[in-house]
Amino acid sequence: MERKLMLLACAFIGHHFAVAQQMTLQGGNLTIAEGTRINLNGALLWTIAPGATVVNNGEIDLGMEATLNETLGAPITGTGIERSNTELPAAFTAVEPGGLGLTLSAGSGIGPVEVVRGHQPIVLPSGDQSVARWFAVDAPPQPGLELQLTFGYDPSELNGLEGSNLVLHTASSGTAPWVPLPSFPNAAAYEVGAIDQSPWALYTAFDADAETRVDDRLIPPFRAWPTVVDEAITIAALAEERIATLEVLDAAGRVLLDASPRTAPGSQHRLDLQGLPAGALFLRINGLHVIKLIKA
Repeated sequence: MERKLMLLACAFIGHHFAVAQQMTLQGGNLTIAEGTRINLNGALLWTIAPGATVVNNGEIDLGMEATLNETLGAPITGTGIERSNTELPAAFTAVEPGGLGLTLSAGSGIGPVEVVRGHQPIVLPSGDQSVARWFAVDAPPQPGLELQLTFGYDPSELNGLEGSNLVLHTASSGTAPWVPLPSFPNAAAYEVGAIDQSPWALYTAFDADAETRVDDRLIPPFRAWPTVVDEAITIAALAEERIATLEVLDAAGRVLLDASPRTAPGSQHRLDLQGLPAGALFLRINGLHVIKLIKA
């Protein structure tokens, strides 16, 4: 049975309140057990002070107005999730729902948005692991709308990875393949940025060399091979699709090569990659479909 705790003044959480809408966990350890749900009601700022520890194995629901303020080096951990809901009816810039660490910007409104955060690394079939943080974004589909994301993380969540080599990945569900996004890591700020198009789903950060699906991978409606490439790659459009534009980007999101083959429906195009640097690259087809490459 799910247990719910309603936090209003919440004396058991902390004993320091500057005003009625603030509370602080000054020290000690708070463990939220599996099956327990904590609701933070209203415009409440919950600060987790240095020396305090929160292990969340249940759920913390921040509602529409509550915000977390975590100390660097001591984020919430555990097997549970934190959840925040907000309404974004018009264009917005640098909105961080619930203080969870995912900052969003878009050129037009997207309506009700739910952001969920978890703390368990994603493990790929290759054995590669993500940082110990992931997000799920649920919002009404907005065809063609781009969402700028800044994925913030705590240095304690790097899980052995280098912040300067992180690439943001997305998946349409928990069982779908993880697809890399052209990314802009900022290790000094503990964040990595990217742009994704609606609909949005799951996000986490892997190392740029992680084998998410490096073997010949199908990302409908296009196929590209080989994905470990020395000289050239072949891109095939399936069914009635056309290859209008091709871009090759590095892990920092810089365009290294672009072409406009404008092929006939269902045809193929060979793209020469000689002269490009070795390492992780990203092939972006028609400005939308992204395939990760390894340049030998």
